[in-house]
Amino acid sequence: MRDNEAQFNMRMPRDLRDMIKEAAKRNNRTQTAEVVSRLEESFAREGVLREGAEIGPRISTDSDTRELIVAMEMLYNQVELMRKELDGRLKGLKGGEDEPA
Repeated sequence: MRDNEAQFNMRMPRDLRDMIKEAAKRNNRTQTAEVVSRLEESFAREGVLREGAEIGPRISTDSDTRELIVAMEMLYNQVELMRKELDGRLKGLKGGEDEPA
């Protein structure tokens, strides 16, 4: 477990757990990652960023605007995950090869 992670145990209806399991499989991620993604999406929809900052003054209640904000936040999170994975892979490659001149 990473320093910025905490374990959270909970009970939920079986059918909801099955839905999470199916969605995780469809999205090619773990059930934990699926739950975290869906929670982040719900908070982003409310205008709360991951770090706890608000997304500006919440003037607009336009659902299209909120949906765009959610989509952008999800894309940002996906790009960050991809960047971290790429950094790890690059470090692995550099460990076994010499740097080009």
